[in-house]
Amino acid sequence: MARVLIVDDDADIRHALGALLRRQGHEVVGAADGADALQTLAGTDPFDLIVLDINMPGLDGIEVCRRVRQREVLPILFLSARGGEQDKVQALMAGGDDYLVKPFSAAELEARITAQLRRYRVYPAAAQATRLRAGNLEVDPEARQAWVGGQPVALTAREFAIVELLARRPSRVFSVDDIYRHAWQGAEAVADKTVMAHISNIRHKFAGLGDTSLIRTVWGAGYRLL
Repeated sequence: MARVLIVDDDADIRHALGALLRRQGHEVVGAADGADALQTLAGTDPFDLIVLDINMPGLDGIEVCRRVRQREVLPILFLSARGGEQDKVQALMAGGDDYLVKPFSAAELEARITAQLRRYRVYPAAAQATRLRAGNLEVDPEARQAWVGGQPVALTAREFAIVELLARRPSRVFSVDDIYRHAWQGAEAVADKTVMAHISNIRHKFAGLGDTSLIRTVWGAGYRLL
């Protein structure tokens, strides 16, 4: 089962796609436009895949895709009535993973969703090749490198794991337990003090490159970027 965000300004299409994907065992959330989609993605519960229409008022699907790619690593499947080569090229160059022309069959949609989820889950290195960006922070998960303002940051393995986690969802607040489970993966330590010490070290390194505000403390909740 996957958690899928359907972004389409046509309520009938959202409801029809939602019903189809729920019957196939997926959890579905709908967004009526680009701004609604970005706000939904900024929530605390991550998504596994986005089904994205192109023609929408305000932010169109191409711009939504570009913005999502600055902070998220997940498959994006475009749906559009436009079937021209240039339309497909533009969508894929913006960061889309697949493009399905309306009308389409339920079987083809499910096959493409299954293929994208498999690719991202079985071949995570390929899926994570896209660099993550948040403010003047840039992170390359595959090369395990990070830059602040274009300058490389020398991070330990666990410091990098923390920075990468925060960079994947810049607006999400990660609790100390979230960070500890991700970066230490079961190693024994006192989570609160250990995470705080590593966050302090990361902040010190960022400050040495001129940034003193990338990692924010949300009192009583945890940490986030920006």
